[in-house]
Amino acid sequence: MANYTTIDDSSVYFQTTLFSGNATDNTAITHGGNSDLEADWTWIKCRSGAQAAQPHWIFDSVRGATKPLLTNGNNPEDTEGGSLKSWQSNGFTLGLNNEINGGSSAYASWNWKESTTAGFDIISYTGTGSNIDLSHNLSAIPDWIMIKARSGDDAWRIYSKAMGFANRLVLSEAGASSTNALGLDSAPTSSVINIGTDTACTNQNNKTYICYAFKNVQGFSKFGTYKGNGNANGVFAFTGFKVGFVMIKKTDGSENWKIWDNK
Repeated sequence: MANYTTIDDSSVYFQTTLFSGNATDNTAITHGGNSDLEADWTWIKCRSGAQAAQPHWIFDSVRGATKPLLTNGNNPEDTEGGSLKSWQSNGFTLGLNNEINGGSSAYASWNWKESTTAGFDIISYTGTGSNIDLSHNLSAIPDWIMIKARSGDDAWRIYSKAMGFANRLVLSEAGASSTNALGLDSAPTSSVINIGTDTACTNQNNKTYICYAFKNVQGFSKFGTYKGNGNANGVFAFTGFKVGFVMIKKTDGSENWKIWDNK
């Protein structure tokens, strides 16, 4: 039987693009995939040089260019005119900020297109302090949810269907998963994410938030769990397709987040 996939050309919706910084304003970075990609979510990390110890920077088209969120702490959204300045039909433009465009430094960028087909939705909302039914466009129960306060000094919250939505991880921390029933007060549905009354990180009255929601898409994305075996050749985690981006976090003990890509 043929193995049909929902997405035949993944570069329409996701591409890893490596580039070298040059400390020059209006630097154009062009993707190299089979198809052009005007991304809605761009994640940039320095790989070498003096800036390699600097944090990961995240930008999205809903909040707008020049507004980074950092993964290594609780800092609110900032406005940095010298960072990612705009997205183009097949890439993006950078300013002079040396943490994402430092001369002689190497960088990785991971770029996603917001799309129901690709199972990715970006949602901005304002907290109320009371339960919220936050609408999404995935047409399926999300498999992975990331929430960050835009206007407050609060930690990232990560939720996984495979881990159970009553549990959460923190993107800026190495710690194990823990229970936080107030973050998502019940499991999401195919149309809404049930935000609870966790006024510390996901639903403080009048505080603004950004939510990134993903679903599994055959041949394109897979979110799940596996059990380690401690062997030199490890375990096989079946995805059903050849992967281009992998992010792993130990859930039952302290261990840093890890990212690999095929570039």
